[in-house]
Amino acid sequence: MVPIDEVDKAPRDFPNDILNEVEGMYFHIPELGGVEVRADPAWRPILVLTSNSEKDLPDGFLRRCIYYNIPFPDHERLMRIVAARLGPFEGRDGRFLTDALDLFERLRDPTAGLRKRPATAELLDWLEALDHTTPRDGNPLDGPPEQVAGLVARTASALVKTADDHERVREIVRRWTETHRL
Repeated sequence: MVPIDEVDKAPRDFPNDILNEVEGMYFHIPELGGVEVRADPAWRPILVLTSNSEKDLPDGFLRRCIYYNIPFPDHERLMRIVAARLGPFEGRDGRFLTDALDLFERLRDPTAGLRKRPATAELLDWLEALDHTTPRDGNPLDGPPEQVAGLVARTASALVKTADDHERVREIVRRWTETHRL
């Protein structure tokens, strides 16, 4: 098996180069000084390619691929991912993670209007930022609305990556702080 991550970010001719190498049953690995790895003719290599769909791949290349979409994790799966990657938030109010995920899911909602919705990696970075920029006890997302809005504004760069999205986040957080305790 040959894993190739984010093939859509490679130069335009890269997918066709992969096809040539698979047909020839070999791979050149420049990072290893140009080493050539050849497959046993009895065993065709299986390539596992990832793509974020940032740009289209050539039709001829796609005809030779089997497509599988990995759906975005649901709430429970996100909780397990956070626990596995970051561990428990010791000393935090039990609602801290629930509130953070609730706000995160609102930001990911298509109706939020963000140009680039935050992904799991951004969630993990944001949780770490929240955890490291506030006192270790309690729930920093359960304070007065202006305090929560300020905290999220200071840490939002972990979640969103454009100026327009930062503006939208401010409005979403304002509405969220008014309603999340209901």
